[in-house]
Amino acid sequence: MLLAGALLVLRPASPDQRATEPASRFGPYAGHEVIEVWACRIPLTTHARVYQPSPLRIAIDPARIAGLLDEPVRRYFDALSNGRYQPRFVAGGVVRMDDGGGPRACLRAALDRSVASATAVLVVADAEHRADAHGGLGTPGEICATAPRPCPARVSGRGAYVGGSDFHPDWGPVPALDLVEHELGHTLGWPHSFGSAGQYDSALDVMSDSAAPRAVRPEQRDAGGTLGINRLAAGWIPAGDVRVAPADGTGSTYVLRPSASASGTRLLVLPLGPRRAITVELLVPEGVDAHLPEAGIALTSVDASAAACGVPCDPLRRRQRELHGRPPFTDLLQATEPAWVGDGWQVRVDEVRDGAAVVTVTHVGDPAR
Repeated sequence: MLLAGALLVLRPASPDQRATEPASRFGPYAGHEVIEVWACRIPLTTHARVYQPSPLRIAIDPARIAGLLDEPVRRYFDALSNGRYQPRFVAGGVVRMDDGGGPRACLRAALDRSVASATAVLVVADAEHRADAHGGLGTPGEICATAPRPCPARVSGRGAYVGGSDFHPDWGPVPALDLVEHELGHTLGWPHSFGSAGQYDSALDVMSDSAAPRAVRPEQRDAGGTLGINRLAAGWIPAGDVRVAPADGTGSTYVLRPSASASGTRLLVLPLGPRRAITVELLVPEGVDAHLPEAGIALTSVDASAAACGVPCDPLRRRQRELHGRPPFTDLLQATEPAWVGDGWQVRVDEVRDGAAVVTVTHVGDPAR
């Protein structure tokens, strides 16, 4: 029973099949870290296709943006990690592009100029992106094998970039924060998750439809929660709170606490083969997941195989796909529904009540290859 990838290793321990030895190529991410905020000036004559052809340039001042982000984004990640991770935002400076400079050039220029105490950078362009372009990008960078710890962003290349749209004055005194939080998720090594319609169709994960909470509460500025697999990869769910189900044909019953909670069994892993598994977790409509209509079980296919993300695994190419329901996947598996069956496993929800769920899982055969 082994799910092994560049960001995650689970080894079952007898006799109770607890997961042990989580291994992250980039994490764990814990405590305070300094993220330096930079402004990227885009010339009106730019021919980088990502930018809206418009004379509008938004006033992006690094000190002001750092001040706007420091309390709410720190609070968001503090809640997401149950107090394990609190990024701090400080002002960096300004980089200027030539006519061909785009998002990656902005990020690279800021990284090259960042201070040694910054372990990541966040770059905000003063130009808006086209409606059909991605809103930003993020990268966990590379391992700092010989650099001093904590690893400086200018050595690792770790950072995020967003266009200026979410800082347009029309948002009012508090900008939209979900895209920044999404791109910072990439700096933690989190990939996009997706369902049947594409990469941004799941309301269950900041790394999919990060704006989903705003569809329920228009005043919402933060993103929603994230999948248990991301919390585990970041080191925010300890290995002792993960169980790996035996693939021996017998039914095994587990009591799950919400994956967003601070303790208890929060993630159940159903092995599919080398570096592939299904994760089972309970989501409840509270905290960062308050936009969800009801509590229930989420099922996610996790593929960290060489075919999916290479060797060693590029974490941003790890494939994480929602398995139950249809977009936006808020129709979580309930005790009133038939058991879910797929990839050689059966998952039955016996009960969801009082902040816990009872589920029974059975390996029913080899999954189709």
